Amino acid sequence: MFWKQWASGAFREIGWLIVRVAFGLLLMTHGYAKLFGVTQSGGKVIEGFAKSMVEPLGFPAPLFFSYLAALSEFVGGLFIALGLFTPLAAVAAAGTMLVAILHHMGQGDPLKVFELALIYLAIAIGAMLIGGGRYSLDRILRTPFRPAEPQAPPTP
Repeated sequence: MFWKQWASGAFREIGWLIVRVAFGLLLMTHGYAKLFGVTQSGGKVIEGFAKSMVEPLGFPAPLFFSYLAALSEFVGGLFIALGLFTPLAAVAAAGTMLVAILHHMGQGDPLKVFELALIYLAIAIGAMLIGGGRYSLDRILRTPFRPAEPQAPPTP
C-alpha cells in the first residue's frame, strides 16, 4: 500500500504542500515586520529599511521600493502559502530575494549573512516552476496556474 501511494505522487504533493506553506508563512513574517514594525525610538521599520538597505542600492524612490519588497514578502508569502497565483507570487518573492543577495554580496558580507535569502530564492524558483500543486487554491479555484489534471492511461 505504501509504495502504491508513493508511486501515485500523493506523498510528493503533501511534501510540497508542507514546504510551500512553511515558506509562505516564514516569508510573511519578514514582510509583516517591515510593514507594521516600529523601532525602539518610535520610527517605522520600513523607513529604516529604505535608508539602510534600499537607498544604498541606488533605487530612485527607496521608500516606494521598500514597500514593494515588504508587500512581495507579506502578500506574496500569503499567496504562496495558500497556493493562490503561486508562480506570480513566487516571481515577486524571488525578485526581492535576488536584490537582497546582491545587496549583501556588494557589501562583501559573508555567506552566512545572506544564506537565508539564498534559500528563499531557491524555494521561490521552485514555486515558480512547480506552482501550487494538487493541494492549492489555484487548483480548487481553477486559476490559469492550476496544475495539470492527471490523465488516465490510454485503453488498448
